[in-house]
Amino acid sequence: MIVGVVEIFAFLVAIIFLNISIQGSIIVFMIVLICGTIDLAVAGCIVSLLTIYAKSKTLAIPILFFPLIIPSIIIAADATKNLTFYYDPSAALISGVILLLHAIMFSVITLLAVEDLISE
Repeated sequence: MIVGVVEIFAFLVAIIFLNISIQGSIIVFMIVLICGTIDLAVAGCIVSLLTIYAKSKTLAIPILFFPLIIPSIIIAADATKNLTFYYDPSAALISGVILLLHAIMFSVITLLAVEDLISE
């Protein structure tokens, strides 16, 4: 929830100060925004689960978190570029579906590994 509020605030600031307008559908933009938020939240949950028993959490969190979110950031930025600078909502929608599949993949991996990670 907090991530979504920060994203909406950052988007409104970008619209005001950078004079950005959405060329495509606002519904497709919201789909991409929601899928990206879910993907970042799932990646954050995975990293927090992996660092429960780590001795140096400050070192382990960036090493584990950044490789998980780099594909999400690249895909979400590409979808946003397609909606703001080019009018290509189909490419942005495909990027949103890829973000959702990325989140589902990490959720399944987490559900399969959570029992082993918590038991140690």
